[in-house]
Amino acid sequence: MFRSSQLTTTASGSFYNWSPGLRGQWTVTEDHFSEAAFSFLTNGERVDFTNESVNAETYAWDFGNGNTSMEENPSNQYGSGGIYPVQLVAGNQCGTDSTEQLVEVFVTSTGEVIGERNIRLVPNPAPDYFSVEGWTAADRVQLWDGQGRQLRELQVANGVSSVADYPAGMYWVRVLDARDQIIFQGPLLLQP
Repeated sequence: MFRSSQLTTTASGSFYNWSPGLRGQWTVTEDHFSEAAFSFLTNGERVDFTNESVNAETYAWDFGNGNTSMEENPSNQYGSGGIYPVQLVAGNQCGTDSTEQLVEVFVTSTGEVIGERNIRLVPNPAPDYFSVEGWTAADRVQLWDGQGRQLRELQVANGVSSVADYPAGMYWVRVLDARDQIIFQGPLLLQP
């Protein structure tokens, strides 16, 4: 059997029940309401979330990529880099509260090796330069933006290329061999 209650609040925070057959007075203080909060730590495409909610007993997470969780301290694996709106709804018997943060996921993989050589970009993320490990003098190295536009062919000296004149952000590096065949392509994150 289910019985609903009609509650009326007073200025002091007390609630009166005016439903037939049920009489009483309840005081609900603010320290019983849940307050949603969380922090996170990124590790490549994996993000570990730490629940910092107060007075919460239930948790509903939406990671912004179609994945959800009811765990208190979940982890989520993102399939690609980007900015994801993550929402936590925390609740208890007094109600729910929600909070949302933008989580930026950086993919710092070394890219796709297409030929037989093992080519890597280091460091990645990079400050104002990066090295192309596995590169030979016959190779050409190109820098591309996120819209698929070639920005320039990079000058590589002793395997090192300067990108100091480019703003922080995500770029793509493509390495072509002497026959103009792509032998490597992968992301390069430039940091300020």
